[in-house]
This record gives sequence, C-alpha cells and structure tokens, in this order.
Amino acid sequence: MDSLQNISSHWVALRGGEVKNVAIDSAYIESETSENLNLLVNLSGSGDIENIPVSLFNGEKLIAKTSASFNDSKNGTASFSIPKNEAFDGKIEITDSGLTYDNLLYFSIGKKEKIKVLAIGDDQNRFLGRIFTKDEFVFTTTELRSLNYSNLVNQHLIILNNLQQIPSSLTTSLKAFSDNGGHLIIIPAADIDLNSYNLLTSNYASTTFLQKVRDEREITNISFSHPLYQNVFEKNVTNFQYPKTSEFYKIKTGAPTVLAFQGNEPFLVGGKSFFLFTTSLSIQNSNFINSPLVVPTFYNMAVGSLKLAPLYSVLGQPVSIDVPTSLAQDDILKLKKEDYEFIPQQQSLSNKVSLSFNESLQEDGSYAVLQNEKPIKNISFNYNRKESNLSYLNVTEQKMASTSTSISSLFESIEKDNSVTELWKWFVILALALLFIEVLIQKYLK
Repeated sequence: MDSLQNISSHWVALRGGEVKNVAIDSAYIESETSENLNLLVNLSGSGDIENIPVSLFNGEKLIAKTSASFNDSKNGTASFSIPKNEAFDGKIEITDSGLTYDNLLYFSIGKKEKIKVLAIGDDQNRFLGRIFTKDEFVFTTTELRSLNYSNLVNQHLIILNNLQQIPSSLTTSLKAFSDNGGHLIIIPAADIDLNSYNLLTSNYASTTFLQKVRDEREITNISFSHPLYQNVFEKNVTNFQYPKTSEFYKIKTGAPTVLAFQGNEPFLVGGKSFFLFTTSLSIQNSNFINSPLVVPTFYNMAVGSLKLAPLYSVLGQPVSIDVPTSLAQDDILKLKKEDYEFIPQQQSLSNKVSLSFNESLQEDGSYAVLQNEKPIKNISFNYNRKESNLSYLNVTEQKMASTSTSISSLFESIEKDNSVTELWKWFVILALALLFIEVLIQKYLK
C-alpha cells in the first residue's frame, strides 16, 4: 500500500526511449482527370521513422501498395490513383507496432448523384447554366408561363429569378416543396409586386419586402462564418474588388445576413433551405454575376440542397447524409456491415431520405445502405484521429517528477523512499513515548 501511495504522490516516468507510432490522419481527393481520381493520404508519426508501406484495398482486394516517407516534422503522404465513375469500397492500411486503431482508414466512393436544379424566369438564367455544369447538376430552366407544376416535387433546388409577380398557385406549390425538404432561392426583378412576393417570403423567417431604395451601393460585408462560405476563404478578405448595385429593396427578416451593403443593409440573407437576394441580378442593375463571389455563392447553395455522403465521416461527430431515394409508407433505410445492422435516425422526404448520425454508431468501417434488403450505396466511418497524437509531458519541467530507466530501478527508488518514511514513523513513536514518560515522572514525584 505504501508503494502505491508513493507512486501516486509523485510524477514517475520510465525513460526507455520515445514510443513509435504511425497514424493515418486523413485522406481526400486531391485532383481528378477524365478517367481517374488522385487520392492523397496524410500520415503522421512519432519516434524514429523513415518510411512505411501503405496499402490500398477495394473491399478485401489489394489494389495498390506504396511507401510513405516522413519529413523532419514526422509527417508523410502517400498517393493513389482510383478509377473515376466506379463504385469503390476503399480501405487504407498500414502496419506498425504502436496504436492499432489508427492503422486503418475506410472510405467510400459511389456513383455520383447529380443535384436537380430548376430555374424559373426569363433569359436572365443564362449565368446559372455556366455554374451548374452537367457533371454535377441536372439544370433546367423554364419561363413561368411554361412551368409544369408537377415537376417541382422532383427538384432539389428551385430558383425564382427576375419574376415581377409570383402567382398564388406557385406560392402554394413552393410552400409544399419546402415542407418536403426542398431548397429555394429568390432573386427579385427590378420592379416587383410586393404583395405577391410577401405572400411567399413570409413563410421563410417571417421575411417581408418593405420598399425600394434607389441608391448605388457596394457589397462590402461578407459573413465569413456563415455555413455558405465555410472553406471558401483561407482568411478574411479586406482588399476585395466589391460588386455593386444601383438599387435594392429594404427587407425585414429573421434570417441571418450572408452579404450586406455599406451600412449593413442586407444583399443576401438566408440559411439551410432558403436564400433571398434583395436586388435584381440583371446586368442593368448589378455586376454581381461578374464578380468572383457568384460561383461559390450559388454553387454552395445548390450543394447544400442535397447533402451527399462525404469520402468518410468521423464517429461521434454529428453528420447528416441525404440518400436520393423515395420510401413507401413504413419503409426504412438501414446500415449493414457483415453481421452488424444499424437503423439510423431518418426523415423521409419527397425525393430523398435524410440520415442523421451522432454518437449512436460506434464501430468504424464501410456500411452498406439497404432499402428493402437491397444495397443502394456505401458510406464509411472512422475513429477520431486526435488520440493518435502521442504528445508527452516534459518530465524535466515537473518539480515533483522522478525518472527511472527500468521497472527494477523504479521499485528500488520507491523502497528507499519507504524506508525513510518508516524511520520518521519511529521518531514520532519515540517522541510520544518520551512525552508519556515525562508526564508520569511529574505526576508521581510530586
């Protein structure tokens, strides 16, 4: 017991050399060609490491093997080429003598689902066609008088662009579209019917158009923290060539501001499934469609309308994935890996099923998403790599620390400490005995 107490009352370190460990930190698609994807794997290590073999599997089949070299900072990379437009149930594997859970990283590449975007308006939609390219989107455009209302339910994103008036029938259909998980972008015309617009926008963050302001303004304020611009800017931009407009509408809204004019009047507001511009984007009124902001703004609004599965997700972190399928009543999607099955939290919408994951899924690997026992796609999860960072306290800086080079020398040191402690016990006992004798002498000699 004394030995255990002595260990717990001191910092004790066994100095036998630095622990060696290599971890697969991350993987991502670095670039792509017409035929292949270039997968880059990041590794880190501790201890004396020169190089280590890295293997790539498709399922259980070994596809490629390479060697990763490490720099002075103990960071290394490995690169693999993967066929494009093919389902790939990926696994990256290394072998080392350290931690084992970070020696595997799972990822899934499936058939690329295209996001369906419908623009309703006039020929002002041409700039959208240059953003929503055929490799990622199914982009269609129609004038209001030619609109087929039955097609609305099949879209992921609908854009109203340059409409002077919004019919009440369209307002009703768009409200039902949004309630079923659809996303909406509204770009007003230069002159609009306020009542018809407010009938629609009041359904979204209580937004209403107030009045038109004829005043040229620059768009100077960017909400860099807004989800729309995450990972777009490396740093906050201060020397930006700001776009401008010659007139805009004042609005009242509960939606967050994404872009704003001088004076903080909103230019673009919204979040999640609804976005609203406060001015026409026609070239007669604004040069926004010619600015560098237009592509990431519209692209990210469209990508957010269908949350496609990433290369992999991290266990324990909340993530939402949309599966573009429709479920019959009482049907569900479930995940399966070998003999393990898991039913995630899910919401069935008109043209997709939204799956939500938090801490309920705890085992890493690639899972098949099943609908009526038939696999429709794979998604992958990995353990958090933060615990792979083997950082140690500097023992020499700890005032109460003692170091030993082996287990035997550690216990010899503890035994010596205990022997000193035992001597102090005898001194205390002897002092108490002498005090007791002195009390007796004084009592009986009186």
